[in-house]
Amino acid sequence: MTGVSVTYSDVQGGNADINTSRGGSVSWGTGNISDDPLFANSAAADFHGKSKYGRWDPAANAGAGDWALDDPDSTSPCIDAGSPADAFANEPEPNGSRINIGAYGNTAQASKSPWLPADANGDCIVNILDLIAIRNLLGQDPSTGSNWRGDTNNDGKINVLDLIAVRGKLGTKL
Repeated sequence: MTGVSVTYSDVQGGNADINTSRGGSVSWGTGNISDDPLFANSAAADFHGKSKYGRWDPAANAGAGDWALDDPDSTSPCIDAGSPADAFANEPEPNGSRINIGAYGNTAQASKSPWLPADANGDCIVNILDLIAIRNLLGQDPSTGSNWRGDTNNDGKINVLDLIAVRGKLGTKL
């Protein structure tokens, strides 16, 4: 008799649909889901999870690849659903500080996580700390490092308008 342990996976039909008719067993562990993974284009073997915050599209930019934004109602449930103990640092920002389930988890092509545009310090709440973070980034280039969080109004600059945008969102939580 052989067995398999399944954790932090998206399995179509869940535990009940796993065929064990040949004497195998399944240990259904923590973190499993059985939702539609919302692949970008499974017919074309593009198994990147859809994300309204950004997913890698290998066919974009004449086949060189680029980031694409999906419909707001079609973000994969596999984003940030992997084991909290697994590494996630190779995923692009915003990465939710948790690995995605799937082939692209902890890679540079991992689909991007939800984030609050006014959450400049990435703690999932908009408060005075975000105003301080933006103040410290004023005048810097938002395209370098993690400075992108300071451009809360997405105009390509970090300036007083970003402070105003944060002020209008104070108290908001992800």
